[in-house]
Amino acid sequence: MMEEKEKAWKTVSSKYLFRRPWLTVRCEDMLLPNGNHIPEYYILEYPDWVNTIAITKDGKFVFVRQYRPGLGRTSYELCAGVCDKEDASPLVSAQRELWEETGYGKGNWQEYMVISANPSTHTNLTHCFLATDVEPIDHQHLEDTEDLSVHLLTFEEVKQLLENNEIMQSLNAAPLWKYVAEHAADFEQESVEKVEHEKTETISHRINDLLYYQNSISRSLSRFLKDEEVETGIYEILKDILAFYRAGRAYIFETDEENHFYNCTYEVVAEGVKAEINKLQEIPVDFMPWWTSQILGKKPILFETLKPMPGMGQGEYEVLSRQGIKALMATPLVVNDHVYGFMGVDLVDGSASWSDEDYRWLSS
Repeated sequence: MMEEKEKAWKTVSSKYLFRRPWLTVRCEDMLLPNGNHIPEYYILEYPDWVNTIAITKDGKFVFVRQYRPGLGRTSYELCAGVCDKEDASPLVSAQRELWEETGYGKGNWQEYMVISANPSTHTNLTHCFLATDVEPIDHQHLEDTEDLSVHLLTFEEVKQLLENNEIMQSLNAAPLWKYVAEHAADFEQESVEKVEHEKTETISHRINDLLYYQNSISRSLSRFLKDEEVETGIYEILKDILAFYRAGRAYIFETDEENHFYNCTYEVVAEGVKAEINKLQEIPVDFMPWWTSQILGKKPILFETLKPMPGMGQGEYEVLSRQGIKALMATPLVVNDHVYGFMGVDLVDGSASWSDEDYRWLSS
């Protein structure tokens, strides 16, 4: 293999074509190791640059969003900038830039990688840093030529930006892709653990709910058995049902002996909810064909959101909707295999997500 010095091109002559603070161009007359000659080779001189993957204590990535005239678009970028002559090191430059552009600071810093924008034409290097546990310590200190906003993104959001080619600055994309490659497994494990934790929490809540169901049933039955008057006991049970479901109404409907009419015989309502019992008397069973077929078929009626059902008559839907019902649950009342009515709850404040436990408790 040839030594590095043998591969180096020889500069025959050099002259500066343009010198400005943000752009310095020189033209080189170059002689290649194989003897070939390039009379005009253009070099761009820049000071070293820095950028920082800054991550907060709660795992959010600190990004800025700004317009870039070159591409004519606004995009997400890492906090980045120039190594000023006054800065003692690239680390000092990176910390200064993060503070100026975002107001974040402190944390644990390390140089993450050193790369070049274009080794063919650029003289400078980009020092990429990783800063963890950063925190807001001040407001932004933007220069007159800077117009950018600060954004906190999750790991998944950053990964999605990369996958969708929405981080166009290659000097940002390189360290970010490195970080994703090194830490994707960690975040996937955290995600799995989070899902497992949520499952455990759900099971715990369900167990607590079931215990509550059992206690509520026992309490209601105890009241019912102690009350000398049956009606008082029934109203106490309906009050328990109303409180448990945080419902607007709890009620019982019974049919007459000939099964020609429905009559609301018991109703309790929440504070501020209008009672409907007086309006719900002698409703013809034939007027509620869909509802009646469900009840006589000993099937539950569950509406998470009130809406017309196939086979439901316009009249029976209007009976429900005019009461301001948003969701409801009803169960047939059966004695000795004979259906003599139904019991239910209405929600008037919003929709519901009824569970099997909800229905089992009501039907019990």
